[in-house]
Amino acid sequence: MKKDYPSDIELSRDQMNEDLSCIHELNDVIESDPRLNEDVRCQYIYCIMALTPQSHLDSLMKYIDDEDMYVQERACQIMGFHRYTPAREKLVEVSKKGMHNGKLAAKRALAKMREQRKENKIK
Repeated sequence: MKKDYPSDIELSRDQMNEDLSCIHELNDVIESDPRLNEDVRCQYIYCIMALTPQSHLDSLMKYIDDEDMYVQERACQIMGFHRYTPAREKLVEVSKKGMHNGKLAAKRALAKMREQRKENKIK
């Protein structure tokens, strides 16, 4: 692989197109097989979340509400990794009413966002 995933660096147009193409193909597989094994579905979604560039994080918002506790947890972790503030409201909701894994991951993501706000105030 040419880079680490998830990535917090700016991607070249070619890298972003490659990642978006993979995401599209994975989404097609998930949507085309309603009998897909839950563990396999979870792994495909993990790949989607890792490949998603920062400029497309809004497409991952749906996973914060996912019924699979591991998907919900990973979605919260990804939002925290990127400090994606548009997800803040959903993360607050999950931190209060989400599944156990999701609650903890949402709290950690919110903490990262608070840290960033403090850092930005200091600068």
